Amino acid sequence: MIFGGPHAYVSPDWYDSEGLVPTWNYVAVHAYGVPRIVEDADRVAALLGDLTAASERTLAPKPPWTLDKVPENQRTALMRGIVAFEILIVRIDAKQKLSQNRTPEDVAGVAAALRTTGGVYDAAVADLMEKSER
Repeated sequence: MIFGGPHAYVSPDWYDSEGLVPTWNYVAVHAYGVPRIVEDADRVAALLGDLTAASERTLAPKPPWTLDKVPENQRTALMRGIVAFEILIVRIDAKQKLSQNRTPEDVAGVAAALRTTGGVYDAAVADLMEKSER
């Protein structure tokens, strides 16, 4: 499985140094294992409940949405269309390319520029760049 984190285009104009080319900063995690399909309906419901609860936590302060808000016959029909799976992870590779090979001035210039672009992940990339510099 590949989990992509925040990523952003980096213009060479944002560097203090000269003669550089465009690049891309990113964070990603690759997890390796063997998937197993979960067929037990109660287990699938539990997995969906856990996933929904984790996602709903970020929407506070409103009461969280739960699976029991869907009528049982409809919930059962919808769950038949879901293929749930689990993976026993045996290896994880994580990678971050956040201009860490650049000078502190270059990193500061890129992070500052990313904060002005309005790109979906640009500020998050800038935050990670600044944290990795410490």
